[in-house]
Amino acid sequence: MTTAHNSKVQATSTSNIFFQTRIELYTPFNVGEAISSHGGFWVVNLSIVDAEVVWIRTDGVAATVAGDDCYVIRPRERIRVNPHDVLSAISGSGTPSILIAGDIGGQIIYA
Repeated sequence: MTTAHNSKVQATSTSNIFFQTRIELYTPFNVGEAISSHGGFWVVNLSIVDAEVVWIRTDGVAATVAGDDCYVIRPRERIRVNPHDVLSAISGSGTPSILIAGDIGGQIIYA
């Protein structure tokens, strides 16, 4: 789990990976409400290599390269997604890192 519960850099792979946002980026109170509640998440492809494109899904289903219902994030691009429990990601080539960061008021919140 991240220390500040705000952001995480995750390596991708040419096989599917799952990122548990609820586990990594939320800290529950004793009654189950999140201390760090995010309005959404920014997902940033940190790669500078043009071929290292990342596809993600936010519905718990494994992302596929050029697949239906996937969001495409090209190198140096970012997208904002609504909060979900699980993000799945896959890269068509290489192993680019993605930054998954909490969003408060439309701003990226870095740890």
